[in-house]
Amino acid sequence: MSHKADPFLKMTIGGQQKRTETKWKTLEPSWEATFEFDCTTGEELVCEMFDDERLGKSRTMGKFTVPVTSTPKELSCGLQGFLGDRKKTPCCGTVFLKTSFVAGASSLDRGIDLGQISDKAGGESSIEVTIKAVNNLPKMDMMGKCDPYVTMTIEEVKFKTKTISAVYDHTFSPEEMSFANWNKSADSTLEVVVFDHDKVGRDEEVGHVNVDLSKYSKGKKHTATFDLLQDNGKALYGVDKSKRTTVTLELKAVGGPDDDDEDDNSDEAYDILITARTFGHMPKMDTFGSCDPLLKLEMAEREFKTQLSYDGEWNETFRFPCKGSAGKLVVSAWDYDRSGSDEKIGDVSIKIADVFKLGSEYTNRYHIKDKKHVEVIGKQKQKTFVELSFCKKKVVVQEVKVCDKLTRERCCDILKHRGSSCKLHVQVVSVENIKVSGQYYVMLSVLRNDGKVDKSGKTKSETSANIKFSKEAGEVLLDVEPELLLYPDNKPQLRAELIDVQRSRSDPLGILHLNLMDLCFVGVQEIELPFDNAKHVGNVLVNSKGFNTTIKLITTPPKFLMQGGGKVMTLEDMDDASSLDGIKMRVDNFVKQQKDWAHWDTDHKEKTWQALKDELDSKEPVASDESKLTNDMKKTKDEIVNLKRQLQTAYDNPMEQVFQSSQVQLFVGVIATLFQILLLKIFVVGT
Repeated sequence: MSHKADPFLKMTIGGQQKRTETKWKTLEPSWEATFEFDCTTGEELVCEMFDDERLGKSRTMGKFTVPVTSTPKELSCGLQGFLGDRKKTPCCGTVFLKTSFVAGASSLDRGIDLGQISDKAGGESSIEVTIKAVNNLPKMDMMGKCDPYVTMTIEEVKFKTKTISAVYDHTFSPEEMSFANWNKSADSTLEVVVFDHDKVGRDEEVGHVNVDLSKYSKGKKHTATFDLLQDNGKALYGVDKSKRTTVTLELKAVGGPDDDDEDDNSDEAYDILITARTFGHMPKMDTFGSCDPLLKLEMAEREFKTQLSYDGEWNETFRFPCKGSAGKLVVSAWDYDRSGSDEKIGDVSIKIADVFKLGSEYTNRYHIKDKKHVEVIGKQKQKTFVELSFCKKKVVVQEVKVCDKLTRERCCDILKHRGSSCKLHVQVVSVENIKVSGQYYVMLSVLRNDGKVDKSGKTKSETSANIKFSKEAGEVLLDVEPELLLYPDNKPQLRAELIDVQRSRSDPLGILHLNLMDLCFVGVQEIELPFDNAKHVGNVLVNSKGFNTTIKLITTPPKFLMQGGGKVMTLEDMDDASSLDGIKMRVDNFVKQQKDWAHWDTDHKEKTWQALKDELDSKEPVASDESKLTNDMKKTKDEIVNLKRQLQTAYDNPMEQVFQSSQVQLFVGVIATLFQILLLKIFVVGT
């Protein structure tokens, strides 16, 4: 071609047809537009490029077809066919596009759609908007009035009315008005723009207004009139210079909960791994340069910042723990300033509920908006965007057994009165995707709430970039003081560190922290999580190919060595109501602690004695005829009677227990024997 063109791209699947906007006077158009089609694998996407003619029929510039598959692809497709000229010149040029197939996905938040999108997600919060009227429009044409139509947009999803000819005021009829239905987030902004249609040339913007949708309550219809603004932000005055130009809308929030931030009250724990990939179409921010961007990511109480990147590419991954799908992620873009404060470019808010809806792993682009909620325009007059990847993982991948008989409070009560020490069993199964093949081991440590290491242990070292530990090599037993587990405020943690044998112990490659309370009071767990980068806290450790370095381990609830008896038991064993072991152990403790009763509160002693007595009474076999008792029942009855006797004797005469103890009896026996030997020697000498 010897001249420039005005290209646009038309795409068709089945009966669905969509098109890009026209790029004027260019042979290298760039759209960055996203479209969605309802289709199935096996169909074909037909793409045809046209040269937009203001007068007359647009001419073809070539076309190509793409089969619909379930595998995401990045394609470069050559234009085929002949140009729409008399010479039948062969088409040339290449179109670059990305395709992805999402099973069961809705049409929401996925780009420009020329038709109406209905609310298919029953029960979700959505907003219904109807354009009712425009009033006091300005004179836009030299030989006429104004030919208005109205567009409404939320995050690229757009609706428009029909064009009305030659009016200054107009109330839309049901056939002319645009009815739109969007999924609504708490911070959604509706952009309303009024255009004047021109038969020759581009349509001209009359005015615009941004509407904050969070102000409109569920279930109620609101009719509101808004003043249109000019590009400079000032109010627009129409043909009547004393009055402002207005647009009237009818809005109604329907479905879903009253509060958008309470979509999911689930307590399930997740780690959301968010990768900041690229920052595209950067705006010019500096007088003698373009832009020095960095990103800040905020969710709940966690905030992370990327490194400075002059080309707008990071591929940095951050971990955000969350429970359920409440809350939102705020990503803000900043221009770095060496001599002063960084300048904010804009931001975007993403609901965690929307992240959950789009699957466990996906990548998406989000347009950045400035403080006036207007999309930032960057290079080549394209919308500035940030590309993010999301990966959602449950913290507990597999839960084999849960100690459902006991509440955490009951476990703490057992430890407080009976536990003396415990061992936590951790089996390190594997470490995968280490950056460089070498010799590594995993150090596991129990941390107190002040950050000090209480106990630690390590696996054997293995040489590989993908380590599979044997049972013996990966097994670690950690001593845990029960006092750490008694109160939630202690917040003890299990720390896992990936250490290179060739480097210092204090210089780990990766680090990971887990809640020790959950590991001890929940059943057997199989956990697989990525390491954090030890040098950049919050960044996930990755290898040279960008894959997360992960650790897989299995934890088993600890067994406890009980006071006095040396018997190893689980928490369930201690509190098992079907046996006497727990009661017998508490009676033994009651007897052994008599020397301290003088320092105990009398009421506490009384309650402890009464509780033990009541439990023994409830366990004692009862029969109207003693002959009907089985041997096992008689044995149990005798054991309970003996325990009652010990309990009552200790309660009535605590010091007598000291003299009746086996140690005292042994001491008295030894003294008596020595005394008899001494008397025997005296008798022999006397004789």
